[in-house]
Amino acid sequence: MALNRRLAVLIATGAALFAIGVLIETSDTHGEPAAGHVEGEPGESEIAEGAESAEAHEEGEEDETLFGIDLESTPLIVAAVIASLALAAGAWARPDSSVLLTLIGIAMLAFAVLDIREVVHQLDEDGSGLALLAGLVALLHLAAAGLAWRLERTAVAQA
Repeated sequence: MALNRRLAVLIATGAALFAIGVLIETSDTHGEPAAGHVEGEPGESEIAEGAESAEAHEEGEEDETLFGIDLESTPLIVAAVIASLALAAGAWARPDSSVLLTLIGIAMLAFAVLDIREVVHQLDEDGSGLALLAGLVALLHLAAAGLAWRLERTAVAQA
């Protein structure tokens, strides 16, 4: 398989695993209401979570924002997956575009940094399964960044 196609597969696999991780995390944090819970009334767990959240906010504990942007907002997650798939398609179709390959390298490196941040967050929250998945996604993104830059150097040398 050509290197550009391997790059596209790395990116698409990373995007798919990222989406799966988000779905798992969302289902874990937004599970079914407790038995006997009346819709519209806060249950004991919601009251406890609200109190813990308020305490964490008062103590300045880290939340899921970066520079005021909610990293776990649905539109941002969808945009990240779509951007990843577009970059994968670009890598497949335009293996000789040094500008595109540089952009892919930068984007994959940025995603890897966010993935590593998620690993740390999940380990803090005792989410070892999600931490492992985020670590795998980080490795895929780092591999894609490295391969993109290798392809970019080749494209520049051939130009």
